[in-house]
Amino acid sequence: MNKGLKPICLLIFLMPFLWGCTSSDSNLSHSKENREITKTLRIMIRDWDEEFPTGQTLTDNWTTRYSQKNFGDPNNIILEYVPIEQSNYYDELNIVMASGNPPDIIFANRRAFAINYAVQGMLHDLTEYYNATGENLKTALGDSHIRKFGMVHDELNFIPAVGGTTPIANNWIRKDWLDHLGLPVPTTVEQWYQTLKTFKEKDPGGIGTENVIPWAMYDLTHPTQYETFMAAFIEDMSEEDYYAYSYMNDFLKPGFEEGLYFLNKMYNEGLISPEFALDQDEKQFEKDIISGNAGFFVTNALDPLSTDSDSIYNVLKDNNQDAEIIPINPFQNSKGQYPTPQYQPKGTHIMVPKVSDVPDLAMMYLNWMAEPETSKKLYWGIEGLTYEAIDDFPVKLLTNKENEHIVLRELILYDGPPVQDKKQLWNVVSMGKVDYDLSIKALEIASTNPFYREPFFPEPLVKEAKYNTLMRDAITKLVTNAITCCPSDFQQVFESGVADIMKNGGSQIIDEKREVYRESIMK
Repeated sequence: MNKGLKPICLLIFLMPFLWGCTSSDSNLSHSKENREITKTLRIMIRDWDEEFPTGQTLTDNWTTRYSQKNFGDPNNIILEYVPIEQSNYYDELNIVMASGNPPDIIFANRRAFAINYAVQGMLHDLTEYYNATGENLKTALGDSHIRKFGMVHDELNFIPAVGGTTPIANNWIRKDWLDHLGLPVPTTVEQWYQTLKTFKEKDPGGIGTENVIPWAMYDLTHPTQYETFMAAFIEDMSEEDYYAYSYMNDFLKPGFEEGLYFLNKMYNEGLISPEFALDQDEKQFEKDIISGNAGFFVTNALDPLSTDSDSIYNVLKDNNQDAEIIPINPFQNSKGQYPTPQYQPKGTHIMVPKVSDVPDLAMMYLNWMAEPETSKKLYWGIEGLTYEAIDDFPVKLLTNKENEHIVLRELILYDGPPVQDKKQLWNVVSMGKVDYDLSIKALEIASTNPFYREPFFPEPLVKEAKYNTLMRDAITKLVTNAITCCPSDFQQVFESGVADIMKNGGSQIIDEKREVYRESIMK
């Protein structure tokens, strides 16, 4: 798993036999065609450091060959794929951009990161090309969606993908531990807290109390681990404050400090992974869960239910057939509600660097990708081999052993299946999980009383883009130090951490958010 949110669109790679054999005559013909091709379009591709079946590589596989045959060849364009390592993605992309020779098509999930390129004049204004050859994009993604999330200072700098399922996180608990202790599923913060204490004291898994980790946690670079919990403590505020104290400024929301103090209490009582701050790759986190030591944990919404053989659900079951995890949300606020953080209905930001001399070809490619048949192929693959069709609609990815490499494809226009109807999307996504009913239940629980993690600002937040990395590091430090310090030091640690953030960009970001709110949002 990735921290925070990990995109679910991966590459699907089909086994070599799918291409069949070609005759020497066809090879000669193809060579002749290649000599006539004079244009090249370079496209960024995610490098997850995966293993590939014989005959395939990251840049030469079923998907890339399909795109070359169906888009490249008819338009006399060579498609060239440029890998960007995902382990240090944003730094890698910055290096590539600074080199002066980036791919013609790049993309990034973080809006602040993408905005930073836009305000520095590093991206093409795609308006002309979109108006000329973007009809499929307008139909598939929606013209209003593209203009709302793609415009920066009256320029179309992004083609914004459509987001997948919007729930960000889910809280999972060992149902078999609850049953063993005769405990109900907790529905309030206090019930949940007492349940975790009982896990620690009673050792329902029979693993030794010293091995019980009531709440397994990992590095807090992303707020996913504590965001839903904290929502139970946040109190009412003005709409302006809601915007001003949004993502990366949450520490100023009324009630945040109290919630953080509660986490400090839990940590010092031994209810939270003792070395979570060092677990940046989540390996210890996953080990604690699959070994049966963890009673409660938080993940991206549906991560544990992956059909991969090494998923949390499957490995935990392999190790203990009686183990059962269920999604819960005991984090009830003072109004009796269960707020849950959501993504905006947009996905990754697709961009064309200003140094590219083929923005027209980039738009042609994206418009081709938006064709319904193309999107279907690039996401689902081949009927009967990679998906099943019900009423002529693909609803389930097949994951039989001989096709274990065929999971998902690279379809950058969507952060999930190319489906926008919510009910249909949930159905499609859940059909690809190990337990359909559990997946639907998890999505329902993660959608109650929804709020956007990042409310949309119609104007670019230049200061946030400038201080983005610095702020992320500073907030991670603040939250981590406040949770792990001695209770008697909490107030001083929290206040000094907030003061440091405000002096180093925090105040400027908040002032800018207030200004944009007053000028562009306030009714």
